[in-house]
Amino acid sequence: MIQRKSIGTAIATTRLENLCARAEHCESELAEKLRRWGIGASESAEIISGLRKHRFVDNARFARAFVRDKYRFARWGRMKIRMALAAKRISKEIVDEALEEIDEDIYTENLRHIIAAKARSLGEETSSYEGRTKIYRFAISRGYESSLISKILKSGQ
Repeated sequence: MIQRKSIGTAIATTRLENLCARAEHCESELAEKLRRWGIGASESAEIISGLRKHRFVDNARFARAFVRDKYRFARWGRMKIRMALAAKRISKEIVDEALEEIDEDIYTENLRHIIAAKARSLGEETSSYEGRTKIYRFAISRGYESSLISKILKSGQ
């Protein structure tokens, strides 16, 4: 294994400021970068605190941007978004607040779209029990709630 030389805190801070100026990041991502760069835990906490103070990083702002991008562009459901944010160690309160910003009409239309796309890919199989089950499982894997999936499947998409 190659041993890398650790960088100083000033250089690490500058790098993270530049990184945060280009895109939203959460505190856990930055802490992981600092760990990989060989920065200790106490110095890491100090750097992240400084970034938070100067508003380079804000978990609530990150969560809102993450939710907006994932449900609009990637067409993820609430459950998948919630799990992804939990994996990034965002608090439940912040996640709940960010998920409240989801527009129900767009969210439902996204689900209709992915169900229709999956049905097209299955072809004639969609009229059978197995075909509907495949569509249901696919929508569940995208993070949508089972009650909403059932409602749309029963309405005939």
